[in-house]
Amino acid sequence: MPIYSYNMTLTESEFLQRELSLTLTEIDENIKNILETEPVFAIATCDPEEIEGILIKCKDHSALVFFFGNETYDVSQIMWLNKYSNKIKFAYIYNYPRKTSFFITLRCLLGAIYDGGFRYWERDRNIVRNFKNGIDLMRRTRRIKPIFEFSDFPQGYSKRFIEELINEKLISDKESLLDRAPIFNDSKKQVICFTGQSGSWCRTLAISVLKKYDPTFSPSYTQGWGGSNQGNNNTYVKGLASSKFALNPPGNLTNRTHRYLESLIMNSLPIMPPSTLQDPHLWGVWSEYQAVKRFSWKKQLKYSNQLKENQRVDIIFKALEVEKDKINAINKNLNKLLLDIGI
Repeated sequence: MPIYSYNMTLTESEFLQRELSLTLTEIDENIKNILETEPVFAIATCDPEEIEGILIKCKDHSALVFFFGNETYDVSQIMWLNKYSNKIKFAYIYNYPRKTSFFITLRCLLGAIYDGGFRYWERDRNIVRNFKNGIDLMRRTRRIKPIFEFSDFPQGYSKRFIEELINEKLISDKESLLDRAPIFNDSKKQVICFTGQSGSWCRTLAISVLKKYDPTFSPSYTQGWGGSNQGNNNTYVKGLASSKFALNPPGNLTNRTHRYLESLIMNSLPIMPPSTLQDPHLWGVWSEYQAVKRFSWKKQLKYSNQLKENQRVDIIFKALEVEKDKINAINKNLNKLLLDIGI
């Protein structure tokens, strides 16, 4: 099934194709005319306002909207989509924040104090400012209330990740990675890896803690997004393939990144607290499965380092099953929506 978009460099394009059989197809004037008469069609966007012309003219309850990117935290974006709720048959929203207790934010604060203390500063960023930002984010996202049917979209993996896997000759065709995962590698010579930008305050804190915890740790900094350099450098995938653990720090706004599933696929357990000071939402990641939740990077590192190999692998398998269940649920829902209209 085609999924239409104005953005042919969409980060999630390979994930959509391989796991949901949705082929990214560019929108042009001819496509726009066709969509006006379609009983149902899938459309992907990181900016809903760009598809206004399509939503105005399409049939009622015909659009399957896939809304990606960090702007899904933006209350005004969801309110804008609400204006066209009669046109939306169903929506999948990436980074749709779950309601989380304010008590979690306090636990994140205590974890950050334990990790870096009130004295930890990174230029103009500090623990007080990030605590306030986390509270503001939680309050703001509680006002996000779609009036159309929707569900959260899983973290997935990036187009860049696939490019590196192909360059390393670990995959070749359009196979599902989740069907193969985890991709085993017996030569796990490193303990923990990180490839990416230094990023936000919470990210620099995590890297700083890891450097003190393991003096041999050496992060591989890049200028590119998504955990790796641009070009043909496969540093990111190589690091995951050779490491038992992968540091999974937050991005500039959210803890949720493609890095999580990419690590699991490569049989590398992502090190992360359930939530952080910057983004106190709970996202259903493996570190939430534990009876005792560790909101400190130090405590999470210590816990992970004490895992036996069979325990580490068991956590990876369980976490992958959770992600597979999310994808299966979307596939079942898509099939049901299409069957309802006789496609």
